[in-house]
Amino acid sequence: MKRFATIQCLAALTLCVGANAEVYKWTDKEGRVHYSDKAPEGAQSEEVSEQLHDAVSTYTPGAPVPEARPTPTNATGALRDAPQRATPVVVEIIPVEFELTRAEQQQIRDEVQHIYRSYVELLGWSPRPRMPVKIRIFGRLAAWNAYPKTIEPALDYRSHYSPATGEVVMHGTRFNIEAIEVMRHEVSHAILHMEIGFAPQWINEGLAEFFRTNGPNRAGIEIVKMKIHEGSLEPWARYVDIPFDQWRGESKVVERTYYRIAASMMSFLLSSRSGTKCLRDVLTEARTSGFGVLSQTYERHCGNLQVLDANWRKWVAKQ
Repeated sequence: MKRFATIQCLAALTLCVGANAEVYKWTDKEGRVHYSDKAPEGAQSEEVSEQLHDAVSTYTPGAPVPEARPTPTNATGALRDAPQRATPVVVEIIPVEFELTRAEQQQIRDEVQHIYRSYVELLGWSPRPRMPVKIRIFGRLAAWNAYPKTIEPALDYRSHYSPATGEVVMHGTRFNIEAIEVMRHEVSHAILHMEIGFAPQWINEGLAEFFRTNGPNRAGIEIVKMKIHEGSLEPWARYVDIPFDQWRGESKVVERTYYRIAASMMSFLLSSRSGTKCLRDVLTEARTSGFGVLSQTYERHCGNLQVLDANWRKWVAKQ
């Protein structure tokens, strides 16, 4: 019952944000943090609607992409002395009724190179990519709908990575910051699949969300903080062992919550050398013998899971 109450709370919060309603964050006299759609009387509150508006694998028209190039993640900066240098990835961009200037295509290539270099430096991979990264972008809904989908075609996806065809497939109306973030997410899937094959959702989606925002997702971390204050966050071992069909089989609200939790886990590990080594060792084992029970694999390489869980929660609380 406690879990269903949490889901209902998150559902209400997400619906409010989706409708551009205001969401307020405030702390009561006992130090508990609350979120509500109305500012409380007699208590100082902060309006956090924009921070919590965090769609997953979708994008819509918005402001033009800024001129700035991708910046290194904190984790990449911590390991920038890694000896390996990545060979440039061949990037194949296929616009379908979608306008892209040369500068925009170059920015896409820069983003892909940045993500691949980060994987090489963080996880100790061979600097030679095994295959090209193919990105197909549709500008009109009719063309997008006509293109064969390889994952759950009945669902309302606006983007995905297809392991069957080895390509990132996206639909949007403009090349903007939302499009870039979605592309980063899907390209991360492509690169991880290139090297590892099929990874558990907590690693696959957690890393994709980490690279989508080039570091910890602040809006997502606020949701995880809320769950910690509610006492509704389950132990790490419970989350990492949730099977694929259950992880994907619940409501959109719960799925987005799982994305945020997974992203915070990966951000926590990548925030330190010891955590990055732990993740690197987990993935190194997976390349030779598969993942098995992921919580047990974590424990072999990262130490006691209860300690890891406690440190993760402390890290989230400080963000």
